[in-house]
Amino acid sequence: MAAKTPDPKARVFWCNTNRGGLPGGNGLEQRMHIRCFAAAWSFADHREGTFNYTDHMRRVRRGDTIVMYAMRLGVIGVGRVTESRMELLFEDHPGRLRDYATEGANVEEWRIPVEWLAWDEGNPCEVDPLNGTFLEITHHSDRVHAVMKHFGL
Repeated sequence: MAAKTPDPKARVFWCNTNRGGLPGGNGLEQRMHIRCFAAAWSFADHREGTFNYTDHMRRVRRGDTIVMYAMRLGVIGVGRVTESRMELLFEDHPGRLRDYATEGANVEEWRIPVEWLAWDEGNPCEVDPLNGTFLEITHHSDRVHAVMKHFGL
């Protein structure tokens, strides 16, 4: 059985769940948790290549760590990337986490498969938010250390 702690040499990425900024409250977070993905969405005025976070998402590799940040709450989860791949789903794909027709005109769903090591919305790790949807934060060692300590990882 694999250890339930992140690899200290792995890169760390920040995923903002956009809680409160999207219909459904924490529904998208719950879908990410249940279906084991970290995800981000681009909207109808974006085209592939203009979504600001693709470079960060394409750098993610198996074993890297994902930190899930819920707006105005804090970090609610930490996961380990399970595969060195990123999925890109468009509005007509039936397996999307976010429904195009009912949850906003988000054309592209970018997602990465994750095994959640910790998930606790009731006891978030309060950290200063970062301005971005999906960013590499490996070198934010104070922030990363605080999150790992909070979740006992």
